[in-house]
Amino acid sequence: MLNKRWWKCAGKRAIRTVAQTIVSMVATGGAAIVLGDVNWVYVISSATVAGILSLLMSIKGLPELNNASNYDYWQRLGPREVKK
Repeated sequence: MLNKRWWKCAGKRAIRTVAQTIVSMVATGGAAIVLGDVNWVYVISSATVAGILSLLMSIKGLPELNNASNYDYWQRLGPREVKK
């Protein structure tokens, strides 16, 4: 589980989570018009916590590491037919 491939996949997810957290907090941070008005300590600490939580959640399992190929993974996420 915690091999080189796992760290690579989990790291990518954590980096994306950190970036998304930073962007969302800056964009919604009290309508700060100037970037100098953003509380960067709060933004960075929140993004760090989000990245750590992402890594912890990845321990449960990563869809990219299942025996199925990535194509199968994305296909399973696609639209589903309603069974009658």
